[in-house]
Amino acid sequence: GSQSGYVHKVLDLTDDLDKVFTELSSLRTNGGDEYCAAVISAAMKQQSWSKGKRNLKIIVTAGNEAATQDPRLNVFELAKEAATQGIIINTIFCGSPLDSMASDWRKVASSADGQFA
Repeated sequence: GSQSGYVHKVLDLTDDLDKVFTELSSLRTNGGDEYCAAVISAAMKQQSWSKGKRNLKIIVTAGNEAATQDPRLNVFELAKEAATQGIIINTIFCGSPLDSMASDWRKVASSADGQFA
């Protein structure tokens, strides 16, 4: 992947779901600053999204810190903007689903018609 600021892109846009699963399964977190909003913003602006209405467009973002950590960007506004562009956001919270931080990860996903895990 390429690295840009706090955003580490693991894969370019692809229709190879097996590769996506393999890459997602190999990711590890270790705490620290995790800017979910920066990931969503970069993915929305820096990817060559298809203009086709029938194409599935998904962003997957994962972390074990608060989804709202980014001091510059509002993750919920970005999620709603993604939804208006037909982009689904799936979130993965790497911790207990009962943790108080999990609720914001759920909210990000539901704001962009996505799934929470």
